[in-house]
Amino acid sequence: MVAGGGASVVYSDTICDLGGVDELANYGEYSGAPSEQQTYDYAKTILSLMTREKHPDGKVLIIGGSIANFTNVAATFKGIVRAIRDYQGPIKEHEITIFVRRGGPNYQEGLRVMGEVGKTTGIPIHVFGTETHMTAIVGMALGHRPIPKEPPVAAHTANFLLNSSASSSTPASSRTASFSENKAGPGASPSKKAKSGAPPGELLDETI
Repeated sequence: MVAGGGASVVYSDTICDLGGVDELANYGEYSGAPSEQQTYDYAKTILSLMTREKHPDGKVLIIGGSIANFTNVAATFKGIVRAIRDYQGPIKEHEITIFVRRGGPNYQEGLRVMGEVGKTTGIPIHVFGTETHMTAIVGMALGHRPIPKEPPVAAHTANFLLNSSASSSTPASSRTASFSENKAGPGASPSKKAKSGAPPGELLDETI
């Protein structure tokens, strides 16, 4: 369940590149600043289809995206969270693990509510922000790289106008938060390379 047409292609290509093409069950995207209700309906449809038949190894739901320009991440994620709450029984019955990566306007609040629903329902939900490369969660979901295990971070929300001028500052990245204890494996946060000639701490994937 990917936000953005370009991002959906990148995620799908990464899944295929890592040998998961035969397990790819849905190719779609939501973008253009959808409302909470629209993302709720979309997520509900996906979860309904996803919980019709069991898989012996369980299933994975990837909720990914790049860094949005104008989509309110908090609003879209609240719609997805509503659907997860509605389907929490079937999700656990079908052993579905959820991986999330997103950035953009109000993304910290979006990640917070996504992590919170994982804690309150007992569903394994691994939540990442812009500090993590957008396709890193694909490797984690398919078992090709370890899942960073760090304690949840305190909630913090950026408040700014969605159509603000270029002079507006971008909110600071949140640390990785994993909200599953029973399925999160050992490992460190994915490594990143600095841009050539860029100031220390500036990362390649911050523009993705």
